[in-house]
Amino acid sequence: LPIFYQNTPTIISLRSILFAETLQSGFLFQGDEWILPSEHTRASYDAVVSQFSPTVSDRMHAIHNGFDWDKFQYTEPDAIFEIIPREVADHPILLFPHRPEPPKGIYEVIQVAEKLVHERGWSDLRVLVPRWLDAESEPTNRAYYQKLMQTIHDAGLDNVFVFHDWINDKLIAEYYSLADVTMCIGSYVETFGNTPFESLGCGTIPIQSRVATYRDLLPDEHAHRVDYGDIEGATELAHQLLSEKRRASADTLSYLKSEFSLEKMVTTYADVILNATKKPQLPYTIPQLTDDTHYKLSPWCY
Repeated sequence: LPIFYQNTPTIISLRSILFAETLQSGFLFQGDEWILPSEHTRASYDAVVSQFSPTVSDRMHAIHNGFDWDKFQYTEPDAIFEIIPREVADHPILLFPHRPEPPKGIYEVIQVAEKLVHERGWSDLRVLVPRWLDAESEPTNRAYYQKLMQTIHDAGLDNVFVFHDWINDKLIAEYYSLADVTMCIGSYVETFGNTPFESLGCGTIPIQSRVATYRDLLPDEHAHRVDYGDIEGATELAHQLLSEKRRASADTLSYLKSEFSLEKMVTTYADVILNATKKPQLPYTIPQLTDDTHYKLSPWCY
């Protein structure tokens, strides 16, 4: 609501490009600086909003999320077994550290697990999945879980999928460290996506779909990617990583600590905030389509 900050330097940090309220804030914001968590998110907002406010791109900054790498490092699993059965540690493990909903890729992971178990010989595989906090109390969620469990049963994976309580912040490093591969193969449009970074910091390599920021936030030498919906490709990658017992390399860990440090993030935020000044009101215009109008692919197209 611009009326509240018309005389005060104001910064906005938009953390989503999916929710209507956030998009509305992007169109209505009359402040002085924008902070976006990735170049993909910055480019997406710029492509849309600058059509109506051509000078807005000058106020946008892409600042990557930073991580406490003293926390997100390999941590010997111990207290995590208060939530997850200890015997799971004797199995190869795929980790699904997301809400188990379709956009996050749970049904794709079921397909990958089915191929690994029934076609690639990983009969002792285990897939760890957290339950929603209200999985039992909310009727719609109960119905969803029943459908999900039926799909798992139909795939012959009743013993493979291990659903467990939500993992708290203190145990998350142990959780990542316990796994062999982390699965991030959904269609959800992350504006940054912390999971692959946290997992790598703990030594566990993620498989990512080429969706939004998962495409390019990590250089190719530090990432394992497949096209969204490429079940064969994801299965092959998972099979290789499980077979080789591969962990994140020293070069990858060094890159993460250099490029995605918490200190770097905080310092860059502080620079934008402390140096913000009141700027003129943004001019708005309605785009006009003519015979000379040029078109280009939007940043989110792939």
